[in-house]
Amino acid sequence: MKKKLYGIVCFCSLILIMLYVCGKNTNLFKEANVTDIPDGLESEYGYDSPEIEKLREKYPEYFELGTFKGLEVYVWQMAEGEYRFGIMQGTNRVKTLEEMMALKGVTSEEMALILSTFDIEDRDIFVIPWQNPISSYMVTDDMVKDPEYISNIRTMLGLDLDEE
Repeated sequence: MKKKLYGIVCFCSLILIMLYVCGKNTNLFKEANVTDIPDGLESEYGYDSPEIEKLREKYPEYFELGTFKGLEVYVWQMAEGEYRFGIMQGTNRVKTLEEMMALKGVTSEEMALILSTFDIEDRDIFVIPWQNPISSYMVTDDMVKDPEYISNIRTMLGLDLDEE
């Protein structure tokens, strides 16, 4: 078992090195899917719209969260340009791996709709990238520290950029 795991790690490392050396374009946001959810959501996506009701049924744990300490939107990548999101209420503490693994991944469009149901300022929504163990796509520290990375994710969710 250890040899197999070691082999997989070596293979993935080799692929990453080859991509880096070959100068593969790493601009992850060239064709980012931007969710445009305008102010006055009642017109297009009412609080009880069919789309939101479907999401309430599918992801009940993502609704009715407390917002006193804000909301934490966790984002992970499954592949280049393929993002998944989960949400928890803010707590001022580091979440456990068990809590993180319990997040159900939703698309940026779904998360934008979920966020639209909360009465909260964009500045109180914190985008937190993390390396989900189920993803084979490596998010590097350089990517996470790049202000453009978080800005692009906030844009995908329809959030103001200058709030975080």
